[in-house]
Amino acid sequence: MIQSYTKYKQFHSLVVAKENGKAVRSGLDFLRLVAEEYSRLEVYNNQECDGDDFFTYQVEKELAQVLRDEATPIESVAVAQKDMAEIEKIEAYDDYCLCFFDHIREAINFRLADADTYLADLDKQIKHHTYEYKKLVNDENFDQLSSLFRFEELGKLLIKKIECLWTHGRENEVDGIIVSA
Repeated sequence: MIQSYTKYKQFHSLVVAKENGKAVRSGLDFLRLVAEEYSRLEVYNNQECDGDDFFTYQVEKELAQVLRDEATPIESVAVAQKDMAEIEKIEAYDDYCLCFFDHIREAINFRLADADTYLADLDKQIKHHTYEYKKLVNDENFDQLSSLFRFEELGKLLIKKIECLWTHGRENEVDGIIVSA
C-alpha cells in the first residue's frame, strides 16, 4: 500500500484550518504523489491499494470544495487548472481510471469559466450520470447502493445547474429543468 494517509491528513488539516491556498497546493501534490506511486509500483487493480483509492477520492472531493470557495485566491484556482491538466495525463488516472476529476473540473469552471462553459460541463456530467443511473436501474442485477450514489450525484448536479441559471437571470430555463425532472 502506498503511504498516502499522512499526506491526506496534512491536506485535510489545511482544509479544516481554511488555509485554502496551501490546501490547493497540498491536494495537487497528493494527487500527483499517488499517481506516480501507482505507476512506479505497478499496483493497478491491486486490492492492497484500496485505501489509496479512498483517500484519492476524498482529496478530489475536498479539493473541489476548496477551489469552489470564494475565499480561495483565483490565482490558486488557475494553478490548479494548469496542474490538473498535467495530473490527468498521468497513467494511473488516464489509462487506469484511478480517479475521475468531475468535482475538481466543475469547481474550476465555476470559478474561472463563463456561465455557458460551466453549464455545458454540468450538462455533460448530468448526461453521464443519467445514463449510468438508467443502466443500473434496468440491470437485472440491480445494485441499490450504486444506483443511490448515481441518483445523489445527479441531484447535486441539477441543483448546481439551477443555482447557476438563477444567478445569471435565466429563470425561464429553470422551469424546463423542474418540469422535465
